[in-house]
Amino acid sequence: TFMGCDNEERKPGEYQIFYLNREVTKVQPEDYDSTGAEGETLVKELLERLATAPDSSKLRQTIPSNVKVNGVKTEGAYITIDFSQSYKNMSVTEEVLVRAAIVKTLLQIENYSLVSFTVEAEPLRTADGCSSNHTDDLLPFWFHP
Repeated sequence: TFMGCDNEERKPGEYQIFYLNREVTKVQPEDYDSTGAEGETLVKELLERLATAPDSSKLRQTIPSNVKVNGVKTEGAYITIDFSQSYKNMSVTEEVLVRAAIVKTLLQIENYSLVSFTVEAEPLRTADGCSSNHTDDLLPFWFHP
């Protein structure tokens, strides 16, 4: 069992899916009861929710409909998500919020503590073209809770 930001204890299988608000200025959670899956199967289930319209009309799906998840790989505490090329078409603000919402959603899953993003199997690069996956400053692309 874990504690949410609101200090409300959650039961196993209860998660928060983080969506973007319509104005694309912040992420907001919606409660979700999983199917009971675990591990990589649960990662894929939550990613599907992130690519689906939320219940609230004040929110929008996190992963835009033109962005496809090409694949998911889990190894130890690591989750790597590979996206289609259209991931790079998001504005900087939208991409940062999408990344934050994905990380906040997926790191609720027990035993995972790092999320990495790739686009067409290439490490997601910063605006100056540097890879984010081989530096000590990984916070923008990896999350250490």
